[in-house]
Formats: sequence, structure tokens, C-alpha cells
Amino acid sequence: MSKAISRRLASTVSAVAALSGAMLVTPTQAHAAWGSQLPFTEVANVSGGGSNYQVGSIHGWVQFDSGGQDARYSLDVCRQSAYVVYVTVAYNATQNWSTGAWSQTVVSSGTPPWQSATSPCWNSEATLTGTIHAADLANFHVQLTGGTFVNGQSLVTDDDDYLLTNPY
Repeated sequence: MSKAISRRLASTVSAVAALSGAMLVTPTQAHAAWGSQLPFTEVANVSGGGSNYQVGSIHGWVQFDSGGQDARYSLDVCRQSAYVVYVTVAYNATQNWSTGAWSQTVVSSGTPPWQSATSPCWNSEATLTGTIHAADLANFHVQLTGGTFVNGQSLVTDDDDYLLTNPY
């Protein structure tokens, strides 16, 4: 083989190898940037027997990513004058306005793992944190349900909701 043919063959083999290598390396998708933390407060009250009782509250924040697929949250839950408090964390929530029922994807629901309270919470408290990933993350929904015995006779409950729309 002549040197010219050898060089052309080597050049062709090098070009094919370079193109093959470029096709094997796939770019990785960068994570979208996190937006600002959006703070909120939700308080549940029940009334009965001429009194108003604050049964619980949630103070926290939600943060959406600019890609519209992720959210992260941190919630400080206070159990106050409550026999029981339930917290539901969900996303893509819609409410049937005639029945009040929610259609949503639930992330967690139940009684939080209570700890001794510190000010300003004076009964017991819990911190809930998490990350949500969904192809179309429309909103973030938190429901606080609390109940207490009014006049020592009947359990009165209240549901309070906080719905935050994804700004992206």
C-alpha cells in the first residue's frame, strides 16, 4: 500500500471513530433553577360553646423549580388546643366546589411525628420536609385538620387548606 492510501485510510478511520464517539456521548439535562421560597401560614380554628379554639397551625415555605416539574417544602406544624391534628401534603389539587372534595395526588397524610413544643407553639410540634417531582406540577396543597372537644362533650373539627399555584 502506498503512503498516500495509508494516510487516507487512517484519516477516514479516525473520522469515523470521532463521529462514533460523539454519537455515544449524550448530553445530560441540566436541572432547572430553584425559584424563591414562598412562605405561608395556615391556621385551623374550631368554634363551639361560645368559644373559639385554635387547634393547629402550619408555618412553612414551598419552592418550585423553573422547569415546572419539581417542588420542595418545609412545614412546621403546631398542635395546639387539639385532640388530634392531621396534615395532608399533595399536589395537582382541584376542588369540587359543590361538594368541597379534593382530587389530588397525595404525598403524605396523617398525624405527624410530634415532639415537645417550643415557642410560639405551645403543645407539640413537628417538621415535615420533602421534594415532589411530577411531569406537570400545577400546584402545592396542604390541608390541616384539627379537632377538639367543645364543652367536654362533642368533638368539633375544622379543615383549613392552603393552595399555592406553581408560578412556572
